Amino acid sequence: MRFDQRAFRYIWRKKGKSAILLCVFFVASLMVLVSVTILQTAQTTSRRIQEKTGSKVVLKSLDGTNSIPEKIIEKLLEKEEVSFINRTAEKEVYPVDFSPLTSSESKEPENGMVKLSAYDDTEADGVFAEGKYRILEGKKVDGENPRGILVDSLLAEANGLQIGDEMEFKGENGNRAAGRIEGIFFCGMERKQDDSVMAVHRIENQIFVGHELFEDLYGKQGFSSVSVHIRTPEHLEEFCKEIEEMAGQEAEVTSSDTLYSRLQAPLKQVIRVTAGMLFLTMATAVLVVSLLLCMWMRGRRREFAVFISLGESKFKVLLQVFTESAGLFVLSAPLAAGCAAFLAGKMAESLFSSGELSGMGEILVQGEHILLLIMIGTGLVVFASGISLWPTLRENPRDTLARMEG
Repeated sequence: MRFDQRAFRYIWRKKGKSAILLCVFFVASLMVLVSVTILQTAQTTSRRIQEKTGSKVVLKSLDGTNSIPEKIIEKLLEKEEVSFINRTAEKEVYPVDFSPLTSSESKEPENGMVKLSAYDDTEADGVFAEGKYRILEGKKVDGENPRGILVDSLLAEANGLQIGDEMEFKGENGNRAAGRIEGIFFCGMERKQDDSVMAVHRIENQIFVGHELFEDLYGKQGFSSVSVHIRTPEHLEEFCKEIEEMAGQEAEVTSSDTLYSRLQAPLKQVIRVTAGMLFLTMATAVLVVSLLLCMWMRGRRREFAVFISLGESKFKVLLQVFTESAGLFVLSAPLAAGCAAFLAGKMAESLFSSGELSGMGEILVQGEHILLLIMIGTGLVVFASGISLWPTLRENPRDTLARMEG
């Protein structure tokens, strides 16, 4: 009779022992699968957080003007760490076809001007990203609409402006440029300003535009600030020092990774807890399965000694024991996979309960997780089978039989 036939007949004959070992494999497989699934999901989320948390280095003009040169931007774009650069340029302009809001009676030119703030992406940095301003209608200004305009709701209401209307500006150098209103925003502090504040400094008269429109008025003068978003927040300090050397005396350099640090702290804790649970599960499974097989093998030493005396090779005896355990493990794996998806979701709700990680996404048991479970289970069965059968294999079968007869 072949070793595999003996193995499955033994499983059927010893139903009690088989049921116990099946339960052990099921629990171990379930916990390994849940741990691996959550661990990989947490690691994937960690990498996603690195790309999307807005960790950045900010360069600000020392004199508050558009003095940061284009050459620094070109150098920054050559670096692999940089994922996105958001340039900011600011300048006062005269309105052509609308009137600024002001309560001041000053005759100064500034009381008849508005302030343009040009961005590559108005929602990536600045007052919109910080939540100080919010868009009521329309959309942001970015690379898709470089001549777009965001206007305050009170200024739009006073001048009868709507989304889709054009606004024209005149620079102090005499150049003119026009753009299309893409969105209307609101701050909430407009009515709390002092009446003596001149028009150019009022919130209602702050207008956000794309760089193409701004350059039509003043050309490529430079930038008042530059936000450099990076792909590797963990290297933020080193990158900040590198940019400081590059900027020299032309700009003040600061770093910002508050959101990344806030999100990574609970996520690292989840990874540590899950990794510890995985290690403990594997260690416990190895110990329990090895002890069970060792206890049961003591009662089968005579059986295996007879097989070897009749000419059966020790390797086939080992294969029989391995097949017995492997068969039960293979039976437990689909059952564990069926329960793991539900249990992983419940555990994730508990582990990722913090507000920052609550939107982490759906946790699914994938094929790679099951493949890893099979690899771990195979290693466990091989180790436990070898340990339990080692005393029998190294002993002379005649001595075993003689001692049993005695």
